[in-house]
Amino acid sequence: MELVIDRAELGGLGFRCLEGCAYCCLCPAEVSDREKEYFLKSHPSALDDLDGTPHIALRGGSGACVLLRERRCTDYAHRPFHCRAFPLRVHIGYRVQACANLSCRGIGHAGEAGPPGPAGGAVPLSDILHSILEGEEAGRLAQESQLAAREWHGFLEKSKRNGIPVMLENTRASAASAMERWPNGLEPDQEEVLELVTETFGTREPAELPVYTSPGLEWWVFRVRNGEVERFILSEDGSLKPEKRWPLRAVPLLELSSGGAEELRRYMALLNGRDSIAAAAALVSKLTRFEEEFEEVYFENFRDCALDLLWRASLLAFIKGESVLGPAEVREGIIFSDADFLDMPGIGGML
Repeated sequence: MELVIDRAELGGLGFRCLEGCAYCCLCPAEVSDREKEYFLKSHPSALDDLDGTPHIALRGGSGACVLLRERRCTDYAHRPFHCRAFPLRVHIGYRVQACANLSCRGIGHAGEAGPPGPAGGAVPLSDILHSILEGEEAGRLAQESQLAAREWHGFLEKSKRNGIPVMLENTRASAASAMERWPNGLEPDQEEVLELVTETFGTREPAELPVYTSPGLEWWVFRVRNGEVERFILSEDGSLKPEKRWPLRAVPLLELSSGGAEELRRYMALLNGRDSIAAAAALVSKLTRFEEEFEEVYFENFRDCALDLLWRASLLAFIKGESVLGPAEVREGIIFSDADFLDMPGIGGML
């Protein structure tokens, strides 16, 4: 049976790898059983075991892939599927859905960087999806999608037995209706926002901190500690060079221009259609034995994503001396946020 993949998010988008970026090399690339044999022979010291799954190690535990040198892969021809698939993320749940990692600066409209080819033009993301899902990968995806679909339907059955049936499309419709009034209705409380960002940026482990690729392709890392926001430059070797710090309460949640509000709603509509958001809410509901209802968790997570995005966009704009969030500032916030939203744990998972 042919595997059906929801590709709606990829429509019109293309990818052009930016020289000197290497943002994709900051994640430990998972290695499949088939790929493991090659790396054991060619790069045995590069393999690491995270939670029982082999990965390519990061330099210093929190820097770039150990195969990266001066922002170039030293074995590009044999890079794992994880790397070849970037900037795509394929979510496996009640269905298979292809998403674009919008934290990648190389993503844009397929025609804006010229035609695909050796000159470096943008390649349609749909073409990349087709090229990576051939042969063994297509078979593995089909097998894992069946397991994930069974897990999702098991969750639906349990929710029904607990008297709180999940109706995902109704939940999404309600979220879309509320979102149309944003930013009115978000009503962020400063203490709520500070608690949210402190939880995200307050970790002591550098490898767990979000990374933002600046317009100049520097890797910026922010950490919240002792009431301050610290900015570091991340190096390939995992070292963090302190750059600047600001009082946490000095970073305002900036107002949106009309264009900025439209850009926020556009992105949040995309997020509302992603199965990973639903999967994250389902996992919380399942782990609390349905004491926290799916729809309630979904709305809370969805709103938290909006507030997180607005704070990150405001932080970047504040650093530049901007006082309003227009479309460009919101897009920078999306670049800073999207990878983290895609990586939220949930029922099913990402390929």
